[in-house]
Amino acid sequence: MKNFLGCTERLTLVHHECAGDNDIYACYPINGASWYEKMETVVSADGAKPVNVVKVRIPESALPACLPHKLDYIVKGQIEAVNRPGDLTGLTYFQVTAVSDNRRGSLPHVMAAGT
Repeated sequence: MKNFLGCTERLTLVHHECAGDNDIYACYPINGASWYEKMETVVSADGAKPVNVVKVRIPESALPACLPHKLDYIVKGQIEAVNRPGDLTGLTYFQVTAVSDNRRGSLPHVMAAGT
């Protein structure tokens, strides 16, 4: 099996779970993923503006117990607990807007992207 290049990052998946009237944010460590940032131009009603787009690729061997979902957060580095999204202030992170499960190919992985 081929190895991914650049999968050296330690990340944390912050998964949002609704438990009745409470919101719970569970942290799942990820060791050995890639983190790629790219500036792209987005056109809106206010005109064109630059947006930083982040893509993370997690090899199948490094997948946490919970897969990323839309509206989860991925943090660069390892954190232990989050009570609310405001706790991520000052950290490098993004909110997941797209997830692609690519575990059937020759390089099995899950890709999460967001801004």
